[in-house]
Amino acid sequence: MSNAEAPRQIHTTAPSLSWPAPHVERLQENLWRAIGLSSWTARLILVLVLPLLGAHAVGQPFYSLGLVEGSWELGMGIAAIGSVLVAFALWLAMLWRPGQLRFSDRVTPVVRGTIKNRAWRATCVAVVSVLSACGTDTAPQTADVEFVPPRDTDILLADIEWSTEGPRIGTPTNLTQRGDYDNQPHFVPDGSGLWYTANDPQNGQSDIWRYDFASGMVARVTASAPESEYSATPLPDGSGISTIRVEADSMQRLWRFDEDGSNAEVLMPELAPVGYHTWADENTLVMFVLGRPATLQRGDVRTGQAEVVAENIGRSIWTIPGTQDVSFMQQDEDREFAIMRLPFGGGAPELIIQGVPGAQYHAWAPDGTLFTASGHLVYARIPEIGSVWQTVGDFMDLHLTFSRLAVSPDGSQIALVAELAVLENFPGN
Repeated sequence: MSNAEAPRQIHTTAPSLSWPAPHVERLQENLWRAIGLSSWTARLILVLVLPLLGAHAVGQPFYSLGLVEGSWELGMGIAAIGSVLVAFALWLAMLWRPGQLRFSDRVTPVVRGTIKNRAWRATCVAVVSVLSACGTDTAPQTADVEFVPPRDTDILLADIEWSTEGPRIGTPTNLTQRGDYDNQPHFVPDGSGLWYTANDPQNGQSDIWRYDFASGMVARVTASAPESEYSATPLPDGSGISTIRVEADSMQRLWRFDEDGSNAEVLMPELAPVGYHTWADENTLVMFVLGRPATLQRGDVRTGQAEVVAENIGRSIWTIPGTQDVSFMQQDEDREFAIMRLPFGGGAPELIIQGVPGAQYHAWAPDGTLFTASGHLVYARIPEIGSVWQTVGDFMDLHLTFSRLAVSPDGSQIALVAELAVLENFPGN
Protein backbone atom coordinates (compact mmCIF):
# COMPACT_ATOMS: atom_id res chain seq x y z
CA MET A 1 0.00 0.00 0.00
CA SER A 2 1.40 3.35 -0.94
CA ASN A 3 1.78 6.19 1.35
CA ALA A 4 -0.88 7.99 -0.58
CA GLU A 5 -3.36 5.27 0.16
CA ALA A 6 -2.58 5.11 3.87
CA PRO A 7 -5.29 6.70 6.07
CA ARG A 8 -4.37 10.02 7.46
CA GLN A 9 -3.89 10.22 11.19
CA ILE A 10 -5.71 13.14 12.71
CA HIS A 11 -3.94 14.44 15.77
CA THR A 12 -6.25 16.15 18.24
CA THR A 13 -5.79 17.19 21.85
CA ALA A 14 -8.43 15.82 24.26
CA PRO A 15 -9.87 18.42 26.60
CA SER A 16 -8.51 18.11 30.17
CA LEU A 17 -11.00 17.18 32.86
CA SER A 18 -10.65 18.49 36.38
CA TRP A 19 -12.68 18.47 39.56
CA PRO A 20 -14.05 20.62 40.89
CA ALA A 21 -15.09 22.66 37.88
CA PRO A 22 -14.01 26.30 37.96
CA HIS A 23 -17.45 27.66 38.80
CA VAL A 24 -17.87 25.01 41.54
CA GLU A 25 -14.47 25.89 42.94
CA ARG A 26 -15.38 29.56 43.10
CA LEU A 27 -18.62 28.69 44.85
CA GLN A 28 -16.74 26.47 47.27
CA GLU A 29 -14.20 29.16 48.09
CA ASN A 30 -16.96 31.73 48.68
CA LEU A 31 -18.76 29.25 50.93
CA TRP A 32 -15.71 28.74 53.13
CA ARG A 33 -15.13 32.48 53.33
CA ALA A 34 -18.71 32.83 54.58
CA ILE A 35 -18.06 30.42 57.44
CA GLY A 36 -16.06 33.13 59.14
CA LEU A 37 -13.47 30.99 60.92
CA SER A 38 -10.75 33.46 60.15
CA SER A 39 -8.52 33.06 63.18
CA TRP A 40 -7.64 30.75 66.02
CA THR A 41 -9.17 33.28 68.40
CA ALA A 42 -12.58 33.03 66.75
CA ARG A 43 -12.37 29.24 66.69
CA LEU A 44 -11.36 29.05 70.34
CA ILE A 45 -14.26 31.29 71.38
CA LEU A 46 -16.71 29.22 69.38
CA VAL A 47 -15.61 25.83 70.64
CA LEU A 48 -15.30 26.92 74.28
CA VAL A 49 -18.11 29.41 74.81
CA LEU A 50 -20.89 27.96 72.67
CA PRO A 51 -20.81 24.44 74.16
CA LEU A 52 -20.74 25.91 77.68
CA LEU A 53 -23.77 28.06 76.91
CA GLY A 54 -25.48 25.13 75.24
CA ALA A 55 -24.85 22.85 78.21
CA HIS A 56 -26.29 25.43 80.58
CA ALA A 57 -29.25 26.17 78.31
CA VAL A 58 -30.09 22.49 77.86
CA GLY A 59 -29.19 21.12 81.26
CA GLN A 60 -30.28 23.58 83.94
CA PRO A 61 -33.54 25.00 82.53
CA PHE A 62 -34.65 21.57 81.28
CA TYR A 63 -34.10 20.19 84.77
CA SER A 64 -35.83 23.14 86.38
CA LEU A 65 -38.88 23.00 84.12
CA GLY A 66 -39.11 19.23 84.04
CA LEU A 67 -39.03 19.14 80.21
CA VAL A 68 -36.84 16.06 80.28
CA GLU A 69 -38.77 14.30 83.03
CA GLY A 70 -36.81 16.14 85.71
CA SER A 71 -33.59 14.31 84.79
CA TRP A 72 -30.46 16.44 84.84
CA GLU A 73 -28.48 13.43 83.54
CA LEU A 74 -30.61 13.38 80.39
CA GLY A 75 -30.26 17.12 80.00
CA MET A 76 -26.49 16.85 80.25
CA GLY A 77 -26.53 13.99 77.75
CA ILE A 78 -28.32 16.19 75.25
CA ALA A 79 -25.83 18.99 75.91
CA ALA A 80 -22.88 16.64 75.41
CA ILE A 81 -24.26 15.29 72.12
CA GLY A 82 -24.80 18.81 70.85
CA SER A 83 -21.26 19.72 71.83
CA VAL A 84 -19.86 16.73 69.98
CA LEU A 85 -21.72 17.75 66.81
CA VAL A 86 -20.47 21.34 67.09
CA ALA A 87 -16.92 20.15 67.69
CA PHE A 88 -17.07 17.73 64.74
CA ALA A 89 -18.34 20.45 62.40
CA LEU A 90 -15.50 22.73 63.48
CA TRP A 91 -13.02 19.88 63.04
CA LEU A 92 -14.09 19.52 59.40
CA ALA A 93 -14.05 23.27 58.85
CA MET A 94 -10.50 23.54 60.17
CA LEU A 95 -9.29 20.50 58.22
CA TRP A 96 -10.96 21.11 54.86
CA ARG A 97 -9.61 24.31 53.33
CA PRO A 98 -9.85 25.35 49.66
CA GLY A 99 -6.62 25.36 47.69
CA GLN A 100 -4.90 22.71 49.83
CA LEU A 101 -7.11 19.65 49.70
CA ARG A 102 -9.04 18.84 46.53
CA PHE A 103 -9.94 15.57 44.93
CA SER A 104 -7.88 16.48 41.88
CA ASP A 105 -4.75 17.48 43.83
CA ARG A 106 -1.77 15.23 44.26
CA VAL A 107 -1.06 15.12 47.97
CA THR A 108 2.56 16.10 48.34
CA PRO A 109 4.53 15.61 51.56
CA VAL A 110 4.16 19.32 52.31
CA VAL A 111 0.41 19.22 51.88
CA ARG A 112 0.22 15.96 53.83
CA GLY A 113 2.10 17.56 56.70
CA THR A 114 -0.23 20.55 56.66
CA ILE A 115 -3.27 18.26 56.79
CA LYS A 116 -1.85 16.22 59.64
CA ASN A 117 -1.03 19.38 61.58
CA ARG A 118 -4.52 20.76 61.08
CA ALA A 119 -6.09 17.44 61.98
CA TRP A 120 -4.11 17.31 65.23
CA ARG A 121 -5.04 20.86 66.21
CA ALA A 122 -8.69 20.38 65.27
CA THR A 123 -8.91 17.15 67.26
CA CYS A 124 -7.45 18.83 70.35
CA VAL A 125 -9.90 21.72 70.12
CA ALA A 126 -12.82 19.31 69.62
CA VAL A 127 -11.82 17.38 72.74
CA VAL A 128 -11.60 20.63 74.74
CA SER A 129 -15.05 21.58 73.43
CA VAL A 130 -16.63 18.32 74.57
CA LEU A 131 -14.96 18.43 77.98
CA SER A 132 -16.05 22.02 78.52
CA ALA A 133 -19.69 21.06 77.98
CA CYS A 134 -19.58 17.83 79.96
CA GLY A 135 -17.85 19.59 82.83
CA THR A 136 -20.83 21.87 83.40
CA ASP A 137 -22.33 20.61 86.65
CA THR A 138 -26.12 20.93 86.75
CA ALA A 139 -26.92 18.17 89.22
CA PRO A 140 -29.87 18.95 91.48
CA GLN A 141 -29.65 19.67 95.20
CA THR A 142 -26.07 20.95 95.24
CA ALA A 143 -24.64 24.35 96.02
CA ASP A 144 -23.85 24.88 92.32
CA VAL A 145 -27.51 24.83 91.31
CA GLU A 146 -29.06 28.26 90.92
CA PHE A 147 -31.91 28.71 93.38
CA VAL A 148 -35.30 29.03 91.70
CA PRO A 149 -37.43 31.46 93.74
CA PRO A 150 -41.05 30.62 94.51
CA ARG A 151 -43.72 32.02 92.21
CA ASP A 152 -46.49 31.58 94.77
CA THR A 153 -46.36 29.18 97.72
CA ASP A 154 -43.74 26.59 96.78
CA ILE A 155 -42.23 23.68 98.70
CA LEU A 156 -38.50 23.85 99.30
CA LEU A 157 -36.29 20.98 100.40
CA ALA A 158 -33.06 21.45 102.35
CA ASP A 159 -30.58 19.18 104.09
CA ILE A 160 -30.20 19.39 107.86
CA GLU A 161 -26.54 19.35 108.82
CA TRP A 162 -26.08 18.06 112.37
CA SER A 163 -23.08 18.79 114.59
CA THR A 164 -22.26 19.02 118.28
CA GLU A 165 -23.41 22.64 118.15
CA GLY A 166 -26.83 21.69 116.80
CA PRO A 167 -28.52 21.57 113.40
CA ARG A 168 -27.94 23.89 110.46
CA ILE A 169 -30.22 24.23 107.44
CA GLY A 170 -28.48 23.91 104.08
CA THR A 171 -29.26 25.67 100.80
CA PRO A 172 -32.83 24.84 99.78
CA THR A 173 -34.02 23.48 96.45
CA ASN A 174 -37.39 24.48 95.03
CA LEU A 175 -39.31 21.25 94.37
CA THR A 176 -42.57 22.54 92.95
CA GLN A 177 -41.78 25.73 90.98
CA ARG A 178 -45.36 26.58 90.06
CA GLY A 179 -47.37 29.75 90.02
CA ASP A 180 -50.14 28.45 92.28
CA TYR A 181 -50.81 26.80 95.65
CA ASP A 182 -48.32 24.06 96.63
CA ASN A 183 -48.46 23.51 100.35
CA GLN A 184 -48.88 21.18 103.34
CA PRO A 185 -45.84 18.89 102.86
CA HIS A 186 -45.65 15.64 104.82
CA PHE A 187 -42.83 13.11 104.36
CA VAL A 188 -43.82 9.55 103.52
CA PRO A 189 -42.90 7.12 106.33
CA ASP A 190 -39.80 5.70 104.59
CA GLY A 191 -38.49 9.17 103.68
CA SER A 192 -38.41 8.44 99.93
CA GLY A 193 -40.66 11.36 99.07
CA LEU A 194 -43.36 13.60 100.39
CA TRP A 195 -47.06 14.21 99.96
CA TYR A 196 -48.35 17.72 99.41
CA THR A 197 -51.44 19.61 98.30
CA ALA A 198 -51.46 21.25 94.86
CA ASN A 199 -54.16 23.44 93.37
CA ASP A 200 -55.03 23.35 89.68
CA PRO A 201 -55.61 26.97 88.58
CA GLN A 202 -57.67 25.83 85.60
CA ASN A 203 -60.54 24.48 87.68
CA GLY A 204 -59.71 25.36 91.29
CA GLN A 205 -59.33 21.68 92.14
CA SER A 206 -56.93 20.74 94.95
CA ASP A 207 -55.55 17.23 95.20
CA ILE A 208 -52.86 15.28 97.00
CA TRP A 209 -49.68 14.72 95.01
CA ARG A 210 -46.55 12.72 95.80
CA TYR A 211 -43.01 13.90 95.03
CA ASP A 212 -40.43 11.12 94.64
CA PHE A 213 -36.88 12.15 95.59
CA ALA A 214 -35.07 9.46 93.59
CA SER A 215 -36.67 10.28 90.24
CA GLY A 216 -37.68 13.88 90.81
CA MET A 217 -41.12 12.98 89.47
CA VAL A 218 -44.54 13.86 90.84
CA ALA A 219 -47.68 11.75 90.73
CA ARG A 220 -51.27 12.61 91.52
CA VAL A 221 -52.67 10.56 94.40
CA THR A 222 -56.24 11.81 94.59
CA ALA A 223 -58.39 12.95 91.66
CA SER A 224 -61.92 13.31 92.91
CA ALA A 225 -63.48 16.38 91.32
CA PRO A 226 -65.52 18.23 92.41
CA GLU A 227 -64.15 17.34 95.87
CA SER A 228 -60.71 18.57 96.96
CA GLU A 229 -58.23 17.01 99.41
CA TYR A 230 -55.80 18.62 101.83
CA SER A 231 -53.35 17.74 104.63
CA ALA A 232 -52.20 14.24 103.68
CA THR A 233 -51.10 12.25 106.76
CA PRO A 234 -49.94 8.61 106.82
CA LEU A 235 -52.36 6.15 108.41
CA PRO A 236 -50.95 4.43 111.52
CA ASP A 237 -51.37 0.96 109.97
CA GLY A 238 -49.44 1.96 106.83
CA SER A 239 -52.35 1.24 104.48
CA GLY A 240 -52.60 4.71 103.00
CA ILE A 241 -53.28 8.31 103.96
CA SER A 242 -55.91 10.31 105.78
CA THR A 243 -56.87 13.71 104.40
CA ILE A 244 -59.26 16.57 104.89
CA ARG A 245 -61.77 16.43 102.04
CA VAL A 246 -63.75 19.48 101.00
CA GLU A 247 -66.91 17.81 99.77
CA ALA A 248 -69.23 18.94 97.00
CA ASP A 249 -71.36 20.89 99.50
CA SER A 250 -68.15 22.57 100.89
CA MET A 251 -68.29 20.60 104.14
CA GLN A 252 -64.87 19.49 105.45
CA ARG A 253 -64.59 15.98 106.83
CA LEU A 254 -61.85 13.49 107.55
CA TRP A 255 -61.37 10.77 104.90
CA ARG A 256 -58.95 7.92 104.26
CA PHE A 257 -57.47 6.65 100.98
CA ASP A 258 -55.21 3.84 99.90
CA GLU A 259 -51.74 4.94 98.79
CA ASP A 260 -52.89 5.10 95.15
CA GLY A 261 -55.91 7.25 96.00
CA SER A 262 -58.47 4.44 95.80
CA ASN A 263 -61.01 3.13 98.34
CA ALA A 264 -62.02 6.50 99.73
CA GLU A 265 -63.93 6.30 103.01
CA VAL A 266 -65.12 8.90 105.48
CA LEU A 267 -63.77 8.28 108.98
CA MET A 268 -65.82 10.46 111.34
CA PRO A 269 -68.94 11.43 109.43
CA GLU A 270 -70.54 13.38 112.28
CA LEU A 271 -67.56 15.66 112.93
CA ALA A 272 -67.20 18.76 110.73
CA PRO A 273 -65.71 21.10 109.69
CA VAL A 274 -62.27 19.55 110.32
CA GLY A 275 -59.24 21.57 109.25
CA TYR A 276 -56.12 19.62 110.35
CA HIS A 277 -55.34 16.41 112.18
CA THR A 278 -52.76 13.92 113.46
CA TRP A 279 -52.87 10.36 114.79
CA ALA A 280 -51.99 9.54 118.40
CA ASP A 281 -52.50 5.80 117.81
CA GLU A 282 -54.42 3.58 115.40
CA ASN A 283 -57.80 4.70 116.77
CA THR A 284 -57.20 8.13 118.31
CA LEU A 285 -57.24 11.34 116.27
CA VAL A 286 -56.44 14.84 117.47
CA MET A 287 -58.02 17.46 115.22
CA PHE A 288 -58.27 21.18 114.58
CA VAL A 289 -61.99 21.88 114.20
CA LEU A 290 -63.04 25.20 112.70
CA GLY A 291 -65.26 27.53 114.68
CA ARG A 292 -65.20 30.66 116.80
CA PRO A 293 -62.99 29.89 118.52
CA ALA A 294 -61.20 27.06 116.75
CA THR A 295 -60.98 24.03 119.01
CA LEU A 296 -58.67 21.08 119.51
CA GLN A 297 -60.70 17.88 119.69
CA ARG A 298 -59.68 14.31 120.47
CA GLY A 299 -61.75 11.66 118.72
CA ASP A 300 -62.07 7.88 118.46
CA VAL A 301 -62.67 6.46 114.97
CA ARG A 302 -64.35 3.38 116.43
CA THR A 303 -67.14 5.37 118.07
CA GLY A 304 -67.08 8.49 115.93
CA GLN A 305 -67.18 10.62 119.07
CA ALA A 306 -64.89 13.54 119.93
CA GLU A 307 -64.30 15.86 122.88
CA VAL A 308 -62.97 19.42 123.06
CA VAL A 309 -59.62 19.60 124.89
CA ALA A 310 -58.39 23.15 124.05
CA GLU A 311 -59.49 26.40 122.38
CA ASN A 312 -57.87 29.22 120.41
CA ILE A 313 -55.48 26.86 118.73
CA GLY A 314 -53.34 27.20 115.64
CA ARG A 315 -53.16 25.10 112.49
CA SER A 316 -50.02 23.12 113.35
CA ILE A 317 -50.57 19.72 115.01
CA TRP A 318 -47.99 16.91 115.31
CA THR A 319 -47.51 13.67 117.17
CA ILE A 320 -44.39 14.04 119.33
CA PRO A 321 -41.73 11.48 118.25
CA GLY A 322 -41.36 8.48 120.54
CA THR A 323 -44.63 9.19 122.35
CA GLN A 324 -48.38 9.20 121.82
CA ASP A 325 -48.60 12.78 123.03
CA VAL A 326 -49.57 15.50 120.59
CA SER A 327 -48.14 19.00 120.24
CA PHE A 328 -50.18 21.97 119.05
CA MET A 329 -49.97 25.76 119.06
CA GLN A 330 -52.24 27.86 121.22
CA GLN A 331 -52.77 31.60 121.01
CA ASP A 332 -52.71 33.82 124.08
CA GLU A 333 -54.39 37.17 124.74
CA ASP A 334 -51.57 39.00 122.96
CA ARG A 335 -52.15 36.84 119.87
CA GLU A 336 -48.78 35.17 120.30
CA PHE A 337 -48.49 31.41 120.04
CA ALA A 338 -47.11 28.90 122.51
CA ILE A 339 -46.32 25.27 121.69
CA MET A 340 -48.30 22.95 123.95
CA ARG A 341 -48.33 19.22 124.74
CA LEU A 342 -51.54 17.20 124.97
CA PRO A 343 -50.84 14.08 127.11
CA PHE A 344 -52.17 10.89 125.55
CA GLY A 345 -53.32 9.46 128.85
CA GLY A 346 -55.46 12.47 129.70
CA GLY A 347 -54.97 15.64 131.65
CA ALA A 348 -54.70 19.31 130.82
CA PRO A 349 -52.37 20.56 128.06
CA GLU A 350 -48.85 21.50 129.18
CA LEU A 351 -46.53 24.25 127.95
CA ILE A 352 -43.51 23.07 125.98
CA ILE A 353 -42.06 26.43 124.96
CA GLN A 354 -43.20 29.90 124.06
CA GLY A 355 -43.25 30.33 120.30
CA VAL A 356 -41.05 32.63 118.24
CA PRO A 357 -42.87 35.93 117.49
CA GLY A 358 -44.65 35.61 114.17
CA ALA A 359 -44.31 31.82 113.96
CA GLN A 360 -47.50 29.80 113.53
CA TYR A 361 -46.10 26.37 112.62
CA HIS A 362 -43.71 23.85 114.12
CA ALA A 363 -42.30 20.37 113.36
CA TRP A 364 -40.30 17.68 115.16
CA ALA A 365 -37.08 15.87 114.29
CA PRO A 366 -36.93 12.24 115.47
CA ASP A 367 -34.47 13.08 118.28
CA GLY A 368 -36.89 15.57 119.84
CA THR A 369 -35.44 18.72 118.27
CA LEU A 370 -38.24 21.19 117.64
CA PHE A 371 -38.22 23.45 114.55
CA THR A 372 -40.19 26.57 113.74
CA ALA A 373 -39.90 29.44 111.27
CA SER A 374 -40.73 33.12 111.12
CA GLY A 375 -40.04 35.37 108.17
CA HIS A 376 -36.74 34.40 106.55
CA LEU A 377 -35.41 32.65 109.68
CA VAL A 378 -35.60 29.01 110.76
CA TYR A 379 -35.21 28.20 114.46
CA ALA A 380 -34.60 25.05 116.49
CA ARG A 381 -35.02 24.12 120.14
CA ILE A 382 -32.48 21.44 121.05
CA PRO A 383 -33.50 19.08 123.88
CA GLU A 384 -30.10 19.26 125.59
CA ILE A 385 -30.25 23.04 125.78
CA GLY A 386 -33.82 23.42 126.96
CA SER A 387 -36.27 26.26 126.40
CA VAL A 388 -34.08 28.31 124.09
CA TRP A 389 -34.56 28.95 120.38
CA GLN A 390 -31.48 28.98 118.15
CA THR A 391 -31.35 30.42 114.65
CA VAL A 392 -30.37 27.52 112.38
CA GLY A 393 -31.12 29.03 108.98
CA ASP A 394 -31.12 32.58 107.63
CA PHE A 395 -32.38 33.09 104.08
CA MET A 396 -32.72 36.84 103.93
CA ASP A 397 -30.55 36.91 100.79
CA LEU A 398 -33.16 34.75 99.00
CA HIS A 399 -36.00 37.14 100.02
CA LEU A 400 -38.12 34.31 101.42
CA THR A 401 -40.75 34.08 104.10
CA PHE A 402 -41.60 30.67 105.56
CA SER A 403 -44.78 29.15 106.95
CA ARG A 404 -45.33 25.38 107.21
CA LEU A 405 -42.50 22.94 107.69
CA ALA A 406 -41.92 19.19 108.07
CA VAL A 407 -38.87 17.08 108.97
CA SER A 408 -37.99 13.75 107.35
CA PRO A 409 -38.28 10.55 109.43
CA ASP A 410 -34.49 10.24 109.71
CA GLY A 411 -33.97 13.93 110.50
CA SER A 412 -31.75 14.55 107.48
CA GLN A 413 -34.05 16.87 105.51
CA ILE A 414 -36.57 19.61 106.11
CA ALA A 415 -39.41 20.70 103.83
CA LEU A 416 -40.35 24.37 104.01
CA VAL A 417 -43.30 26.17 102.46
CA ALA A 418 -42.00 29.49 101.20
CA GLU A 419 -43.10 32.50 99.25
CA LEU A 420 -41.33 35.67 98.24
CA ALA A 421 -41.13 38.24 100.99
CA VAL A 422 -42.64 41.67 100.52
CA LEU A 423 -39.73 43.98 99.75
CA GLU A 424 -39.87 47.47 101.19
CA ASN A 425 -40.06 50.32 98.66
CA PHE A 426 -40.42 47.84 95.80
CA PRO A 427 -42.68 49.28 93.07
CA GLY A 428 -44.67 46.04 92.68
CA ASN A 429 -45.75 45.93 96.34
